[in-house]
Amino acid sequence: MEKQIFAVDIGNTHTHWAVFKSSKQTISGEILTSDLRKAPSLILNPFLRTPSFNARCGVNIGLVSVVPDLAKNLFPKLNIFCKKHNLFWFGKNADIPMKSFYEKGKVGIDRLSSSYAAWCMFQKSVITINLGTAITIDAVNNKGIYLGGVIMPGFEIMKKSLEEWTSGIGKVNFTKKIEPIGRSTVKCVSSGIFFSVLSGMSCVVSKQRKKIGKHSPVIISGGDAGLVPKGFLKNEKRIKNITLIGIFYSVKKLLEKARF
Repeated sequence: MEKQIFAVDIGNTHTHWAVFKSSKQTISGEILTSDLRKAPSLILNPFLRTPSFNARCGVNIGLVSVVPDLAKNLFPKLNIFCKKHNLFWFGKNADIPMKSFYEKGKVGIDRLSSSYAAWCMFQKSVITINLGTAITIDAVNNKGIYLGGVIMPGFEIMKKSLEEWTSGIGKVNFTKKIEPIGRSTVKCVSSGIFFSVLSGMSCVVSKQRKKIGKHSPVIISGGDAGLVPKGFLKNEKRIKNITLIGIFYSVKKLLEKARF
């Protein structure tokens, strides 16, 4: 029977996971990274509590993390559970199978994984936007080489910065109604953050397209992707948890190489 691929993406705020079989995602979920730090065994829930996840079929695990110390704690647990199977910790004991022009050893492994997924899906120059705690906008050329990109503060970082460093603002709840002339502090702050993010994204995508191809598709993903109006960018595609898809393709590629 075909082995399943269990993909884990440990982010600053959330940890996402998914199980893939026959190139299809069968189940998925997320855990607060802070909860996972308190109870690392939570990462085993997909194995222990989901009937459709059949460990007897065999499991290959791919792990990506921007929190190295937490990944270090999880690695032995996953390794013991799947001691007879393959465990790939990308950036540690395995590499994303993608050429890169980025400063060697410095690119965020989540960015590289997302970009690899985008390349595997489109097989041409492509831009990936991941909206999480930070916003990353990365470019891949038509040869499948990761070029690099831009890192911006995310919606929540901007909001918390204004709440903390600016007197008189207080707590702000986002409203999707963007107004260039706000008539309340909440609307002014909310609109200011949205204009900053959306304008920044539009500017970066435009300049990246000039370098890699003006019709390059854009993948929009991440926890805050829903805050971006649909159709905001031309030739955009919304894909949930693009990093997990990149982990799947990476594990699959490495397993194919191992057979030869």
